Amino acid sequence: MTRTSLRSLFAILFVFALAAVPLTGCDETTTDTTGTGGDGDGDGDGDGDGDTTLDMLIATSEFSACAGCHAPGAPGFVDGTTEATQDWTNADTALTTLMGTASGLGGLSESCNGVPFIGSSLDSSLLIAAFDENVRANFDVMGFPDCTGAAIGDMTLQIGTALSAATETLLETFVQEQIDANALYAEDPSWAYDHWAFDHE
Repeated sequence: MTRTSLRSLFAILFVFALAAVPLTGCDETTTDTTGTGGDGDGDGDGDGDGDTTLDMLIATSEFSACAGCHAPGAPGFVDGTTEATQDWTNADTALTTLMGTASGLGGLSESCNGVPFIGSSLDSSLLIAAFDENVRANFDVMGFPDCTGAAIGDMTLQIGTALSAATETLLETFVQEQIDANALYAEDPSWAYDHWAFDHE
């Protein structure tokens, strides 16, 4: 397969990945960070160090319970209430599904179906809004006028605590990294291929 073909294939796969917030009744479950990157560290980059921001975020006490609702067969998943596409089994599945949009939400939160978890800014990212009261109150994404305020589930109620300052910083850093990567990809799709190929060699 030529490099151009590989780039085209990767671009197609990336678009499909973009095509994943409220939780309810999440059980305390530790996320498996063994990952699928072939190195067992959960960050999918093949280097074995497990030091990505997402790895560190999943290791926090607040985010380690996410797989209790957001994973295949999760005991805390409630159809029509729990967002249906996120998979926090490990860092690789979390990253892939967080590149998508919310779906499977019912009731008041139904208006948030289709909203990106990672937006074009921190304030337009549903993942941030789910944990930040101020972002929720002012959330405004074009095409989703009713996805704001109470329509966005307060995940701090689900995990039983507000995020610590350190975890909040990790969350914001992770989301900003993805925003920056998406911007680079939009400017030059070959950047994503070259970056992916380098990390997986």
